[in-house]
Amino acid sequence: MKPVNESSSTKTSQPTSTPEPTTSSPTPSATTGQGSFTAASWSNPIAATGESLGAIEGDTVRADIYQAAIGAASRDSSVVDATTKEPLTKAGDPLVALEFVVTNTSDETIYVDDVFATDSVRNDNFVYTGGINPSVEYEWFAEAGLFSSAVNVDKRVDNNLYELLPGESAAWTRAYKIYSPENEVEILMDGRLADGSRSTGPKLLNGTADVTIKQ
Repeated sequence: MKPVNESSSTKTSQPTSTPEPTTSSPTPSATTGQGSFTAASWSNPIAATGESLGAIEGDTVRADIYQAAIGAASRDSSVVDATTKEPLTKAGDPLVALEFVVTNTSDETIYVDDVFATDSVRNDNFVYTGGINPSVEYEWFAEAGLFSSAVNVDKRVDNNLYELLPGESAAWTRAYKIYSPENEVEILMDGRLADGSRSTGPKLLNGTADVTIKQ
């Protein structure tokens, strides 16, 4: 596996407490073992395979969370402990690939940019500030048909404005180190206005879900 999305410069994380060991075009509708999704015309393919772990509901969108795959880190991460200088993720550490599928559940077109939405995963055994640092792996994702971005690189537009029509979906995947099965997932999603300006209203999604990783 060849990881991406890690800076070549060394990063450090400051622990909040002493770490403890872990104890345990438009594309056609894609029908999977977990359900059916209609991918937006600009979206990468949606896998929606594996274990369904739950969902986060907003007024106009829903994010379904899938455990797409289990794998292992291909190399040490560049993010290290500020004190020990040890990488937070080491080669061979177990990883879970989580796919997030966001669907427009409203009757109105939703406008988004290429950031689309952001996710974070928190675990009680991750003792550093913020969520677990994601590790995206090219080869593993390619083999599994997963994508780290919701927007297809060949379908990007200059104004960076994308329409998510009623009933359409888009998805992205992140890989996280498994510290223990119980985790909290947070997804934040901002909308845009039809003219491309950023919406000043409430976020389209701003919620959390407790998920249990199956190993």
